Amino acid sequence: MCVLLILGCTPSATPPQSQQASASLAKPRSSVGVIDMQRIISLMQLDRQVTEKRKKLTAEFGVLQKGLREAMEKKLAGFGDDVTKLTESQRKELDEMEMSGRNQLRAKNAEAQQLIGETQKWMQRVLDQKTKGPIEAIADKRGFDLVLYKRPGSFAFSRPAVDITDEVIALSGIGTASDDEQKDSPALSEPKSDAPSSAVPKSAE
Repeated sequence: MCVLLILGCTPSATPPQSQQASASLAKPRSSVGVIDMQRIISLMQLDRQVTEKRKKLTAEFGVLQKGLREAMEKKLAGFGDDVTKLTESQRKELDEMEMSGRNQLRAKNAEAQQLIGETQKWMQRVLDQKTKGPIEAIADKRGFDLVLYKRPGSFAFSRPAVDITDEVIALSGIGTASDDEQKDSPALSEPKSDAPSSAVPKSAE
């Protein structure tokens, strides 16, 4: 007691727990939100339409490839069906026929890739039209400066509280009856192309 009177008391440098709690609450909250766009794409069935487009183009390619192969076999049969006995002119005719077939397959593949690209661009436009406004409105309401796409491996961790996917779905009306008109748009099912109609998709050898 005497020592305390002589030396005096030095106030503690550590703030009380109540002050520490207040300081912790005063820290700025996260200004970043996340959205699972793949979930929205699936809900709108846009991925289904892209898949169906790929299947259709692949089937068309297979038909062309089979037709070219059968035409070659028929031509060879007309020459006696023995490649070792072909004349020079017959061999040249078959080579030209094969080259023409390869060119048709390349052209069809280019056409298919263009159509898929146009379909994906259309899908992105639909997504932007349906989600851009709701994302901005929700981000503004919750004070987010940034909203990231939630993809596997895109970031290590995010709290469920910053995921705005459900809010965007609710605000945009995605998946409701009024949204059905977006699912079967002619612009997606049959994108226009300038590629020749006689041409076909990938895997020509």
